[in-house]
Amino acid sequence: MSKKDLLLKKAKGKLAIDAPSAGLALVPRDKGGELRRITLEIQSDLSEMQEIANWWIQKKERVGELKQLIIEKLIYVQKNKKRLLGGRTFEDYLVNDVGISKGYFYEQLQAYSVCAEYGKTSLFKEVDPKVLVNIAREKDKKEQEKLIAKAHKLTRDDFKRAAANDSSDYAAEEKPVAKVNRNSLSIKVKDEKLLKQIEALLKANGIKLEYV
Repeated sequence: MSKKDLLLKKAKGKLAIDAPSAGLALVPRDKGGELRRITLEIQSDLSEMQEIANWWIQKKERVGELKQLIIEKLIYVQKNKKRLLGGRTFEDYLVNDVGISKGYFYEQLQAYSVCAEYGKTSLFKEVDPKVLVNIAREKDKKEQEKLIAKAHKLTRDDFKRAAANDSSDYAAEEKPVAKVNRNSLSIKVKDEKLLKQIEALLKANGIKLEYV
């Protein structure tokens, strides 16, 4: 055997030994460990996310409870303003002592009142007050009762669409007119919708209506 043949034989033997070793080096040695680490991190993230969600639910419920407590206490002060406030107005107390606007209070009052009217004050804690105010403004009592029954499912957009449809009622006619007599302190209207709007406004401002 020539010197060249001996060198080729040795080379083949070396390649036969080294080739499998080179192939094994491409296989990750800690594949299972890495997957376990990633899985544990995902589980930890999910657990933290659930804790935050539970915390938010509890805080949201507490905000609703506080909102109801506040409006009920304010209603109490309003009803007993002569005894509690002396010569001060309730509005002055609202703005300067409590620190909320008259508009905010009367909106909340309107929302609370419609819930109380149907014996569902819990709705005040759970439903968007803007939705409840829109329900309160519904003049048809049967329709109002239907709206209260499905208040949880309603959104502000539902009332925007309804308002857009109702706006066509006066499109082809003159807008209603309210005649105010300052001497007799009276308002005269011929349109039933306008009358109901005035009634709702008076009620929202805590004025009791007596029909004669």
